[in-house]
Amino acid sequence: MSQALKQAMNMLRANVMPRRQEIDRWENIRAGGEAILTIPVGPTYWAIEFILKRLALTDIEYFQFKLNGRPHIHVTPQEMKKLALEAGIHWDDARPTLYFGDPSMLTWEGQFLKTMVTKVTDTWKCYVRIKSGVSNPEITSNALTTPSEPERYFLPEIISTSFRAGRAGYNDINIDNEPDFYVSRLFMEGSDLNHIEIKRDGSTFLKGTRDDLDEDLKRFKRTPQTNNLTLDFVQQGFGALGVFHKMAPQGDLVFRVHKGAAGDFPVLIEGVRQVSAFPTQK
Repeated sequence: MSQALKQAMNMLRANVMPRRQEIDRWENIRAGGEAILTIPVGPTYWAIEFILKRLALTDIEYFQFKLNGRPHIHVTPQEMKKLALEAGIHWDDARPTLYFGDPSMLTWEGQFLKTMVTKVTDTWKCYVRIKSGVSNPEITSNALTTPSEPERYFLPEIISTSFRAGRAGYNDINIDNEPDFYVSRLFMEGSDLNHIEIKRDGSTFLKGTRDDLDEDLKRFKRTPQTNNLTLDFVQQGFGALGVFHKMAPQGDLVFRVHKGAAGDFPVLIEGVRQVSAFPTQK
């Protein structure tokens, strides 16, 4: 890891452990609508917990977070649950929680790498789509926060997308270079996905079967998810030391995936995007 990245990680460290706050600036909580939570800005957010009343987890279509009008997190309740369970984090369907910080990490850098730093000039909102047919739904919310930070170097992102396998067997999927994006975990959903090789500029970065990858997860006290081929780059618990930099120096980044049948398959990507330049050493 570069000295600049180490310095940035050090600056993300909070002076105190996360503390609980109530955040209840909700509006438009109704069946068939999109409830809106306006989140107080200034603190650094480690987690946000949604407390559901007269509302099942399956009654929610998605949670979407927008910073200054731009989406940076969009997850279904099932995807949010998958993220927690894979990392071995407690989950309660009545209290779905999105973690920005990572309690499964062993280091300060790992625990605080993905925290959501907010500025007093930000507008940060969460949109929760509630399905029709629910009677008198109610949502309240809490947050775990740490003190404000002087600068936001990284923005947490969770991206739902899909990859296409053009044929049964091995498929080379070209991945866009994003020099500012670091992947912590990636889930490929499909019972017939059984092997992956990541190649950078023709050289193998990672290669293994689904069983191989699941065995690694178990070794590091992670939980394999049914019908998912999981790449957990931070499974050893060291956060910034493990994240996968989504780029190849010569621009040739390929995921070679073996799939039993042709077709699209869902992909969930969790990571951080660098949004500010690192400070220079004097």
